[in-house]
Amino acid sequence: MLKQPKKLAPEPHFSAYLALLENALLYIRLITSRPEKITPEQIREIHALADAIHNIPEFLLEHGYYFTEEIIREKIVSFDESFRDSGAQLGAMLKESLANARGRNDATA
Repeated sequence: MLKQPKKLAPEPHFSAYLALLENALLYIRLITSRPEKITPEQIREIHALADAIHNIPEFLLEHGYYFTEEIIREKIVSFDESFRDSGAQLGAMLKESLANARGRNDATA
């Protein structure tokens, strides 16, 4: 990260992807709150979730360089398809986060 000059992602994407990270981390915290109850499938899900979101910080800080929105969304779609019954549906989280961020931007304009 930070291999290129900083170029922040524009709003509402900056706020929406930060909210997505927050929600994904809260979901991981929920699953791991009772370590004795974690199943092998949940471990696989956490690993896939981390894989789907770990490039978002670089996408936000070096916007348009390597990790494009298309690449990030492909990872999100792949996670959602693999874990359809998961409580963490990243695409839905992102859609809601974008709507919320757009609403905040419209309210301040």
